[in-house]
Amino acid sequence: MRIEDGRLIIDGHLCDELAKEFGTPLYVLSENRIRHNYRAFQEALARIYPNVLVCPAYKANWHLAVARIYQMEGAGAEVVSPAELKLALESEVEPEKIVYNGPLKKFEDLEFAISSSVGLINADSFSELKKMQEAARRVRKPCNTGIRVNLGMRAETHPHLATALREHKFGIWLGDAITAYTLAAKNPDLSVIGIHSHIGSNITQSQVFSEMSASMFRLVGQINDATGLKITKIDMGGGLGSSYQVESSAMTYEEYAAAILSQNMLTLRQLGEPTLVFEPGRAIVADAGILLTRVDVAKRQGDINWAIVDAGMNTFLRPALYQAKHHVVAANRASEPRTVSFNLGGPCCESGDVIAKGIISPMLKEGDLLAVLHVGAYGFSMASNYNGQPRPAVVLITGTKSELIRRRETYEEMIAGEMIPSHLSKQF
Repeated sequence: MRIEDGRLIIDGHLCDELAKEFGTPLYVLSENRIRHNYRAFQEALARIYPNVLVCPAYKANWHLAVARIYQMEGAGAEVVSPAELKLALESEVEPEKIVYNGPLKKFEDLEFAISSSVGLINADSFSELKKMQEAARRVRKPCNTGIRVNLGMRAETHPHLATALREHKFGIWLGDAITAYTLAAKNPDLSVIGIHSHIGSNITQSQVFSEMSASMFRLVGQINDATGLKITKIDMGGGLGSSYQVESSAMTYEEYAAAILSQNMLTLRQLGEPTLVFEPGRAIVADAGILLTRVDVAKRQGDINWAIVDAGMNTFLRPALYQAKHHVVAANRASEPRTVSFNLGGPCCESGDVIAKGIISPMLKEGDLLAVLHVGAYGFSMASNYNGQPRPAVVLITGTKSELIRRRETYEEMIAGEMIPSHLSKQF
């Protein structure tokens, strides 16, 4: 991004021109940035350890166009639902490169995944192991099985983003891991090849990843020794954070790779050099996206300046859900002195519908265009129709082209799944 004549430009495209052409609110994604980040992430790991499979987390950004970009770069896919699995397969991701996670997989979901030859399906509970066994028997194919282990590790992040303490719902508890693998190893319908752990998201401290990787590799050795198995895929999860504010910092890809790998090369050789699976989400796509939103109302409540914008919690949930703070730029007045404090409220009838509080900007007026930065991850993928608001359009920028990859929803599309019972239909 750069500023020219006071106007914000992304990959050579004027933000106000994009807003005029496609309307607001509008997500804008940079294909060049996604490709650059993916390559840099993969190369940082592969320089230290060659047996690496990068499976971007579709939950962070599940647009078909983005999935296709990943596939063209040689990536796998981390999916948590049958819809995400279908999306990966339709994007021509090799089934062997797909990892299926999540705390609940219905029986029919497992049948679909196993029959599709998914490379690794990570059980989240003892009961799910039984479901996987039965599903494999029914489709007459072995299930490429891993187990998600809850390591009991604290990650310094928002409480809603931590996932590996005893009070969290995810995985099989560390103390029960050997028992789970012993049971799974006895089942001929389960091809037990993997292990998975994910301790949380948006982590910025390298020590956490160092401790997690050491625990994981130590546990793999214990499992192999206790069961006679040979774990060939170690799924390290994701969690690498992103710099959402100008003054904030996150690990570089190189620091992340070093934290996980540098002290563990001997151990990995002793384990037979298994494939390490990584599931980056925000680390690749967060800074590849911005959200353009228009100021519809500017007003003052006592001593507080409010700008009511057309993007709210229905468009971008992270500030309301996680108290996330994103940098905001006045896209059409980016060179003007920033001297005034503003809160940005959305269109929803909720006091929590606030995109940002206390941003320092020029004196905003109705019609101004704002850009919320670093929204490529968990932006559109968490959007909803709350308050009857349509989900926004999404544009992908590639060189000189700007093309819709998701059109703005219409009223008809929003209610397409609605049905009126017969005893009510006479009123219409």
